Amino acid sequence: MKLVEDLFEHYRTKLTGDDEDIDILTLAVLEQLDHKEILDHILDMDEVELRSFFGLYIMETLKGKFAGVESVPAKNKSFNHSYRYLH
Repeated sequence: MKLVEDLFEHYRTKLTGDDEDIDILTLAVLEQLDHKEILDHILDMDEVELRSFFGLYIMETLKGKFAGVESVPAKNKSFNHSYRYLH
């Protein structure tokens, strides 16, 4: 995905690449994108990227449900609090 490649190129010398850095960067990017922009990025994915993306979503959501933790934000919740369980 071009967005990921661009982020990596821009931040690879500025961040350590640990989970905390990646979480912060991911949340910052998500805060800047609206619904249409997110869908545009998804529509630009090739078959492998799309399957990987959706597979990861399913796995993480099921892990959260089996752990008794909501890992997918409800429409009325702040997503900063909802995404903290995604890694």
